[in-house]
Amino acid sequence: MTERHPILAFIEGIDTQIRTLSSAEVDELTRATSPSLGDWFTQWLTRTPVNQRLLTFRTFLNMFTPSRYQIFGVSDGVTLVYDSNNPSNPLNSVDRHMRYICVVLPDAEPGSGINIQDAIINRTLFLVGGSFPDGDGNLNTGSGGFLQCASWDPHAYGRNRGITRFYQRNREGWIYFGDSFNAFKVASADRGPFDGHVGGAIIMKELTAPWTHWFDSGNVGQFERSLGSARNQPSLADPHNVLHDPLFTPPGGRAYALLSRAESLERVVENSINSWYRTRFHTDFINPGTGQPHPVISTAIQHWVGHILLNRAMNIATSATASENVIHSAANIEGIPGTLFYNGNALEIILRDAGPERPFGITNDLYRQSVASLELSLYYRDRATGELRVAVPGSEGPFAFPIIEPGAEDYIGIQTLTVQARVAQLLPQKAIAAMLMVDFPNPLYSSRRESLMKYLPETATFNSQTSSYNVIDQFISKVRASAQASNPSSAEYEILNLLNTPDGTYIGIFTKRINDYLGKVHARLQPGAGGGVQSALEDYMILAESRRKIYRGREDAKPGGSGLNEFVMTLPRAGKEVPYTRMKEDGHIEVMPAGDVERFLRKKPSAGTCPVYVSRDNDGVASVGL
Repeated sequence: MTERHPILAFIEGIDTQIRTLSSAEVDELTRATSPSLGDWFTQWLTRTPVNQRLLTFRTFLNMFTPSRYQIFGVSDGVTLVYDSNNPSNPLNSVDRHMRYICVVLPDAEPGSGINIQDAIINRTLFLVGGSFPDGDGNLNTGSGGFLQCASWDPHAYGRNRGITRFYQRNREGWIYFGDSFNAFKVASADRGPFDGHVGGAIIMKELTAPWTHWFDSGNVGQFERSLGSARNQPSLADPHNVLHDPLFTPPGGRAYALLSRAESLERVVENSINSWYRTRFHTDFINPGTGQPHPVISTAIQHWVGHILLNRAMNIATSATASENVIHSAANIEGIPGTLFYNGNALEIILRDAGPERPFGITNDLYRQSVASLELSLYYRDRATGELRVAVPGSEGPFAFPIIEPGAEDYIGIQTLTVQARVAQLLPQKAIAAMLMVDFPNPLYSSRRESLMKYLPETATFNSQTSSYNVIDQFISKVRASAQASNPSSAEYEILNLLNTPDGTYIGIFTKRINDYLGKVHARLQPGAGGGVQSALEDYMILAESRRKIYRGREDAKPGGSGLNEFVMTLPRAGKEVPYTRMKEDGHIEVMPAGDVERFLRKKPSAGTCPVYVSRDNDGVASVGL
């Protein structure tokens, strides 16, 4: 029998110290039961002696021919331009936070050439490295050498029902930090990698075009200007000269010519979430012995309805207009992201005709006036003093008008509920739509929607005649029995009215209400609008900043952030003090109640509170992911 070599593990919240995985745990991870081949990375660790394990980004990739992987690059500090005329400029030493994500198909034929769309269908490794491909985790190799691996087993729980196992290399070597299910276990949820991977999935925080911060064939010049290194000369911003490293740049070729476009990675990430959520659904609702729905469910109710009422995850979206074009070409802003105003990705799953008739465009001069008025800039943290200092004044980053929007894990969760309803219906589509319609002008940070979580039943039973669980019946009964049910200003009153909309007309009624609201937003941004376009634009930029400010409260309270604002330069900040605001259905903003602000900035999570809303002390491992 082949000797098995030990694997270290530390699942934060469960383990109190680094330990060795038991034989039974290793068996579970490596078991190859058709169609699953077992977890590739775990199998590699078991057959590789500890002192022979590959510990750097470069040496690990050397196991594979380039035809079996694709590399992607992202830099949250790419907007910062290197000052080659003044090497002592302190901004030259500011970390650009360059990371490389390599998608490896370890089972592919060596000379076949990678088809990135085969990722997730087959066993896939997501190797995430920093700005030093030769860093091995020891202090003597310098900074920028972190290395993480998310190992995807596509059939771990049956055909096309996959799961991710999370590994990170530190001074002790490779350590196992848990799998996707740990994101939903009480002890490990929101800890370690699951502080960022709150849904247990592979993540990419800039998931939609134009993929701000990510390398693309059209923005290579921006990366060159930011890193500042020459072919044979590193820079303070790029001390290891990754810009011209042969992993990323061919000899004599254009910088980063070996990197792939973020658009390809987006599809891989979305496919992985879809597959993992099929696994989740099947595990939560289907009895493995009978293949039939569980007669009674409990914790799954909160987890899945949380995708509707809580926004468990968030992404970054921007306009399609590059900031360079705003400054140098006087380009107009090609559309404020619509998800600033409503949860379009989720609502349009059911209300397919909901959405703006045309983009929310803004002229160049109005946008630049608002940026100046709010004193929006990118900041960095001074290493010597710890103070925030302006890095790029008058800029919101690579693309204009960045916002935080509801995350892919949530709308894919909602989509999973609707697609799998034919197998076991947790909620009817009208109920999902009605819940999303509560306070719909505020797709994030809605205390009204969040407050409805307390009416969810602890358990629900399955009705084989209707192929559904009795969640909504119990929910309605509990809401009706509440003291707020008769208060016209309450969320309880609102949800009951929405649920009372006739089945045959709710789609049209809900859609019209959304589109009427978006029409009011659009009207405020038109020349000649009452109150002025400039006033409307500043309202919406204040709204975007107030949401970023709430989110920063979560990350800034921790020694090492792992969410959207992991790095200070990820999102802009206003130098001018702005209030916390929320949207109204008339297209105007209002000041957020102080109680809501306090709730969203609370350091400790409470029952029924979305984990991405709250900040807490956490000295755990940085998120494995993109």
